Amino acid sequence: MIKSVIIALTVSLFGYPKLSPAVISRIGADNFIVVAPPAKLARTPLLRFDTGDAALDSALISRRFFSVIVGYHRLRLARATG
Repeated sequence: MIKSVIIALTVSLFGYPKLSPAVISRIGADNFIVVAPPAKLARTPLLRFDTGDAALDSALISRRFFSVIVGYHRLRLARATG
């Protein structure tokens, strides 16, 4: 059973395999660990969700904020949006 998934915002996801809405639903929003360098989070302060499934997007956005690891023992909150 998958307990968590690390999502890294260090590179563009263009051209990389993406998680399907079914996989994201199965993992659950509370089990995502978001990692980003501080500069990337400063340029992209909002976490945008476009899974292709409107209900799933709404469920992820309803969480409103995600903790983002930005360094050793450093977390920032990032707002979720669609």
